Amino acid sequence: MIRRLPLTGLTLAAAVVAGAGPAIASAAQPPAPGYRCHVLHPHGDGAWMGRGNCLPFHGAPHRGPIFGTFTLTGHSPEGAEKTVTCRAHEGQHSGFAEVPVWVRGFRCD
Repeated sequence: MIRRLPLTGLTLAAAVVAGAGPAIASAAQPPAPGYRCHVLHPHGDGAWMGRGNCLPFHGAPHRGPIFGTFTLTGHSPEGAEKTVTCRAHEGQHSGFAEVPVWVRGFRCD
């Protein structure tokens, strides 16, 4: 015969927190840095260029090389909003910023 024990408030709270552990851990991951510019267009061989009123967010640098993954958002030549993700490769930088004028990202998809 299986004996069932009543759940106390403390036991129930511990079970809820234990089950939410992975969700809490993933929620704690900081958002990727990025830029929002007025216009976004392809700039050759996997590169994208954002121009006009570029604003950095989540710690993205205002000027100079960008290291690591970042997003670049703006309006495409067709007028639709588009976001690309740009990545570094083998120790190279992933882009370059001259905020607020322009941001260029390399190896973007």
